[in-house]
Amino acid sequence: MKLWFSIYDETLYQGSEKSFYESEHYDWAKEILSQREIIVKEFYEVIKTEKLFDPYFNQMLTSHKGMWQTIGLKFWTINNYKNQAYFPNTTKVINKIPNLVSASFNKLQGGTDIKPHCGDTNGIFRCHLGIEIPAGLPNCGFEVNKEQREWKTDDLIIFCDAHNHTAWNHSNNDRYIFLFDIIRDEYKPKKNVIVSTVLSSMFLQKIALLLINMKQESNFKRSNLKPIVFILKPFAKLAVWYVNRFKVY
Repeated sequence: MKLWFSIYDETLYQGSEKSFYESEHYDWAKEILSQREIIVKEFYEVIKTEKLFDPYFNQMLTSHKGMWQTIGLKFWTINNYKNQAYFPNTTKVINKIPNLVSASFNKLQGGTDIKPHCGDTNGIFRCHLGIEIPAGLPNCGFEVNKEQREWKTDDLIIFCDAHNHTAWNHSNNDRYIFLFDIIRDEYKPKKNVIVSTVLSSMFLQKIALLLINMKQESNFKRSNLKPIVFILKPFAKLAVWYVNRFKVY
């Protein structure tokens, strides 16, 4: 398989990877599931007293602004030490997982849809651990390439984030999951390339959301960003080192 990044592609991802993968095939998945009680207990203890959820940075992906929220612990290898301090046990769990590059708690409020979209790269497995699931299909669920699954509290949803996917919660209550990303085995030698490229892409996406009229996006070619990403990648690598070394977040 060829390493793919959405920042370079105008079309939907057309790779041959499966939509979903089963947790019993991966040691890291078994480890997370074995520690689920610790993660869930700590999550509920913290949110009782702390207001840590922030809106997902791209609110254009949701049917209602502010309804998809996250508590970030790790973002493409950048540690959020402030949030990790609230979740020391969960942080210990994720730090033991090789090639885990991102982790967060996610809330999708009732009556909300996440619009279909492709992720940043095919270089990872994106994983969802159910914490509180208010309903099953068809009222609350997840779809990758027209294949649907429902979240469960005793298993993981593992999927190829590059494929077109969507989620919805049409119940009256909030849905909570623990989300994390794992570099795929075949791309481990390319970990630094994946991280620096995605961070550069995320930076450009945030700039676009702030400064560009997104209605004109169809007139803009993502391929034009390739030289900009190439320039930004070394700075992204330096930023990862600096932020983690000096515990900026």
